[in-house]
Amino acid sequence: VKIKSLQRSEGLTFYNFIKRFVDEGADDPRSRLANTIVKDTAFPKQSDDFEEISDYLEKSSLYSKLLSHFDQAWQDYQYHS
Repeated sequence: VKIKSLQRSEGLTFYNFIKRFVDEGADDPRSRLANTIVKDTAFPKQSDDFEEISDYLEKSSLYSKLLSHFDQAWQDYQYHS
């Protein structure tokens, strides 16, 4: 998995965090989640609220197979932000 560097900054959104894991050639769960989020024009890009993002993902069929990976990604986001 290629991880793009991202300087830690106050106000880092989950969207900006997950963009580090975009890799179209990868098949790991984190990259698949990141690839889907970045392509999703309706994703709440400015949000750093777990409930808002979680609700959005649960309501979208795009994420049905990726929901279980969101929780770990969110934990990592919390650690890095």
